Amino acid sequence: MSLLKNAGLQVQEYIYDFSVDGGAVGTIDLSAKSGYAPLPTGSIVVDVMAKVDTAVTTGASGTLAFGNGDDDDGLMAAIGAGSLTANAVFNAAGQDSALLWDGTNDHMTPYYIDDATTGAVQAKIETGALTAGKVRVLVFYVGPGRDS
Repeated sequence: MSLLKNAGLQVQEYIYDFSVDGGAVGTIDLSAKSGYAPLPTGSIVVDVMAKVDTAVTTGASGTLAFGNGDDDDGLMAAIGAGSLTANAVFNAAGQDSALLWDGTNDHMTPYYIDDATTGAVQAKIETGALTAGKVRVLVFYVGPGRDS
């Protein structure tokens, strides 16, 4: 029998900040920013949570989603700016389009990071530009084990 050797549940934080990243419609690679890194290859993501530090605003019904290089809204489906109020907290549970949620059976599903593309963490602005906001994204995962 082989056991997964790891340091337990790990958390990596990423930040979307309008004052740094802008608010144009498109995708921003949060894991490419200085001081951040993609999730390690071989890790298994078990949840994603977001905490709004500064309310997200828009002049045109903008939304904010979080994903990776394969599915740019797969970690957390689009949330309307009107719901992204200061101190609001969200997680991937219940979001049918998320990689971490099985909408048919209504439960979380772990997600395996098999390469740098799936390990990238991205913010996706859709529908309309954002005009303010800061959101912390926490990715919870178990790290890769050692090779036997």
